[in-house]
Amino acid sequence: MSAASPVMIQSLATVRESVREALQAAGAALAAGGNDAAANSQGFWRSAHAAMQVVNHRALLQFSGELGALISPAPAGADTAQTAAFANGVESLLACMNALIAGQRDQPMRLWPAYEAMQRARGVEQPNQGELFFPDLTAGPGDNPAATALNADELRGARRVLEAGLLQWLRKGDIAGLKQVAAA
Repeated sequence: MSAASPVMIQSLATVRESVREALQAAGAALAAGGNDAAANSQGFWRSAHAAMQVVNHRALLQFSGELGALISPAPAGADTAQTAAFANGVESLLACMNALIAGQRDQPMRLWPAYEAMQRARGVEQPNQGELFFPDLTAGPGDNPAATALNADELRGARRVLEAGLLQWLRKGDIAGLKQVAAA
């Protein structure tokens, strides 16, 4: 995956503070417990989730939706596993948003440990990693405008260079072989 687009970075930067404040308020309401804890927490979460929809990042929306699923009416003592998973999820979501804003690669799987913990706290026995990963299947191999077409002779030459570099690295452990592979 590549870095987030400038439009997504701008959107994330715009909503980051409101998402942070709303999710932290939701976590505080959930941790406080009481009769209205779930309703108050759910209201704060809805505000954060609505702001996330502006960004329209599928993995972040899925993750935010899972945060909302953790909020449920609980008897007098709130479920500490769910509250802890919610707090960890909020921190992971905000860290991911900050990483995208900082220009790091868009890698939704960095959310996986927290997503798995949230699902397990809700009682899901086998969380699915595929729920966070949405590859763009509309872009085929020929859709890269920077790609160059190679004729049969050029392709054969590139293969020779690649294989020679790979053998050099595998047999001799020479780093120059890896550089040759990368150049091919």
